[in-house]
Amino acid sequence: MHFLNKIAISALGAVAAIIFSSQTAFAQQSYVMTCRGGGEMELAIQQLSRKQEILVGFSASPLSATERAPGPGQCAWVDRPLSEDEPKALKLETRGSSENMMMTCDSTGCSLFRAERDIMALYTAVRSGGIFHVHAYNNNRGVMMVTNVGP
Repeated sequence: MHFLNKIAISALGAVAAIIFSSQTAFAQQSYVMTCRGGGEMELAIQQLSRKQEILVGFSASPLSATERAPGPGQCAWVDRPLSEDEPKALKLETRGSSENMMMTCDSTGCSLFRAERDIMALYTAVRSGGIFHVHAYNNNRGVMMVTNVGP
């Protein structure tokens, strides 16, 4: 009986190791991207059931952010410019309820007054026209997924 307990414990340990390693394998490495708001940068914000998301369209800077700060509406990786096949859109998703977001719209456009912290930070950075940083990775589905807003 003692031998069977050891086998069962070993089997459970192996299963846990497989599950843990498969979850870790799916984690994406994020890298710092530097952007400048303004220019032709586009914003789309939406509330989906219990999820808020912001999508930011941008142009690629021809140089790395270290070589030269991106121009208005542009983004670049810190160490290199974006390649031609990399997406030119940032997407940030957060969990929240519709009570967290407040927005007003008129004939000149919309203004966001209240949202989840990272959504508000990214919205403000884009609208300000200043330099901002995000940590992002290519999700291979047409967007750069933002994992952190800020340096």
